[in-house]
Amino acid sequence: MTLAGALGHDESHSEARAVMADYFFEQLLEAEKTHDAPNVKYFGQIVSAFDDGRLAGALRGDGSLALETDPPGAEVWLYDFVERDLRLVPENERLLGRTPLPPVSLPMGNYLAILRAKGRADTRYPVFIARGRAWTGRVRLLAPAEIGDGFVHVPAGPFVLGGDPALEGWSLPGQVAESADLCIGVHPVTMAEYVEFLNDLVATDRAKADLYSPKKDVGGSTYLDVDANGRFSLPARDLLGEEMHPRRPCVSVTWHSAVAYAAWRSARDGRAYRLPTEAEWEKAARGVDGRAFPWGNRFDATLCNSGESNPGRPRPLPVDTYETDVSVYGARGMAGNARDWTATLVSQGRGETAIESSVIRGGAAELAGSTEFSHMSRAAFRYVIPTFYLNPAIGFRLAFTPAAPEETR
Repeated sequence: MTLAGALGHDESHSEARAVMADYFFEQLLEAEKTHDAPNVKYFGQIVSAFDDGRLAGALRGDGSLALETDPPGAEVWLYDFVERDLRLVPENERLLGRTPLPPVSLPMGNYLAILRAKGRADTRYPVFIARGRAWTGRVRLLAPAEIGDGFVHVPAGPFVLGGDPALEGWSLPGQVAESADLCIGVHPVTMAEYVEFLNDLVATDRAKADLYSPKKDVGGSTYLDVDANGRFSLPARDLLGEEMHPRRPCVSVTWHSAVAYAAWRSARDGRAYRLPTEAEWEKAARGVDGRAFPWGNRFDATLCNSGESNPGRPRPLPVDTYETDVSVYGARGMAGNARDWTATLVSQGRGETAIESSVIRGGAAELAGSTEFSHMSRAAFRYVIPTFYLNPAIGFRLAFTPAAPEETR
């Protein structure tokens, strides 16, 4: 006898109802994996209709949160993420207590904990309570000087990496990954910052300054102005005739140029800067919950500098133009404006013909029609290009690993 037949003959048929409840509960779990909220609700209603109470706890999905901090004694302020105008924003503030925080029961859902302690920067620690998950975390609290101006702290811990169902092979396989503490640039490196690097290099190695200068084409000449002494300055207009603002992201530089800039900044600042890996970049953009964009799960061209966000020709804008293109940690411009080189290298081809390439992350403004190309603004989107490549939509941002506690004493 089929399930439908059993239920048609006897709606109280307990075995058939239990099988139906189990089946639709599995469908609910699949819908959750793809962030399909309408079907999560729909299948949840069906499960409730068939379930005799056996799945009530699993259907409710309550979990818990327990936190430790280094140092201990931090206040734990918790917020619910609520969608407002397409953006997930923290609301409903409440104080859970101080660390070490014993397990606190929480409904399944998406939260932001802000950890506050004297002498430490406020630490933004997103928490994703998946169905029945007991989330435990140990969070290192950094002093403002350990983070530095222009950087944000991405605390260590678990996060959803890859697995974006909208990208069809353009994201990493879905998994729950672990990351170490990271500090990453709020913005990509700007034109003015990069020109400072080139002019410092002119005094010691003019040939390298020429090599690392941004160019329109591989092997071509720089698009910057150069005086008789070889010093660089920004032209009034870019190659497309648009205004060249000093706080625009620096683009059309190779991966090797980005690495050279990081080494120069490291020597200047006394801190080991580098490019972020692609997994670090994704967590900094996406948080821990597997969201589609830095701000949430729905796209609109007004939220970032994409192909149709502004009238006229798509172009990079000053890095602080779009306040809405911001991740839960405070990193900006990761869905639009300019893409970023990462430290993740792969080899394309085989043997002597193999080409060293880098994974590129982030959205950009060079493509018209954000309806067609909005998938490129998704935080899990990735593609690979040779490290010698130049593109007017690709720049870079810096990252560093905070010094171990014993190194700061």
